[in-house]
Amino acid sequence: SVALKGDMVIEPFSARAAVDVKDIGLEAFQSYLAQFARVDIEDGKFRLAGQLSVALQEQQPPDIKFNGSTGIADLVTRDQLVNKDLIKWQNLTLNEIKADVAAERYTAGELAIDKPYARVIIKEDKSVNFNDLIVGDKKSETKSSEKVPVKAAPADSEKPYFKIDRVR
Repeated sequence: SVALKGDMVIEPFSARAAVDVKDIGLEAFQSYLAQFARVDIEDGKFRLAGQLSVALQEQQPPDIKFNGSTGIADLVTRDQLVNKDLIKWQNLTLNEIKADVAAERYTAGELAIDKPYARVIIKEDKSVNFNDLIVGDKKSETKSSEKVPVKAAPADSEKPYFKIDRVR
């Protein structure tokens, strides 16, 4: 279910709303994940609650802000190559979110995860099984023996800004 309660103005567009999203099944998003990874979403329920504000002005990027919390319950993903569970958890919650898209500033007070599981295998060549699961762009794939140059970090190290105060 998705519930929005708030105010909206058409010209210039702006909206402020209380958002309450519950029990969105993640299996429906499998086709999007398949473009990037050889992983099946077996189960999982998405939720989001908080205050959302959106404002559009000519010649300006959208001003989108969110304060609230989100989470995914009962996640189960499966490795398509060996048909075994890959990542799963009972509940993952991100609390006290403050997101400002225009400023590229994203903070959260707490990341909490209950009963996490990840099937990580380190191979003889010191690579991990997650490398095999990434679907690469055939044009940009390189042979494993080729060295890929590492680019320096962007000069503006202030953007984007991500911060999580506590992990539990």
